[in-house]
Amino acid sequence: MSLKNVFQVLITPIDDKLIDDMVDVRCLVLATMNPELQKQHEDMVEYEMIQNLKEIYERQARHERQETSQALFQCKMSEGIPVGAHRLHPNVGKARISFKE
Repeated sequence: MSLKNVFQVLITPIDDKLIDDMVDVRCLVLATMNPELQKQHEDMVEYEMIQNLKEIYERQARHERQETSQALFQCKMSEGIPVGAHRLHPNVGKARISFKE
C-alpha cells in the first residue's frame, strides 16, 4: 500500500465526518438567524457566515460605544447641586449625573 493510499484511508472518514459537522453547523447557524440574515447568508459557508456576523455585530457594538461616550461627554452637572453629589458612589457604582440635551 502506498503512502498516498494510507493517507486517503486515514483522511476519508475524517472528511465525511467533517462534512457532516459542517452541514450541522451551517443549519444551526442559519436556524438561529432572522429571515433577513438568512437570505444574506444562504450562499455562504459556515466560516464566512460567522466572520460576516462578527463584523456586523462588532460594527454595531462600536457604534453603541460611540453613542454612549458622546452622551457621557455631553453630561453637565445640575445647577445648585454640589460637586460631591455628582461623583460615583462607591457602594452603588452608578454616576449621579443628569443628561441634558
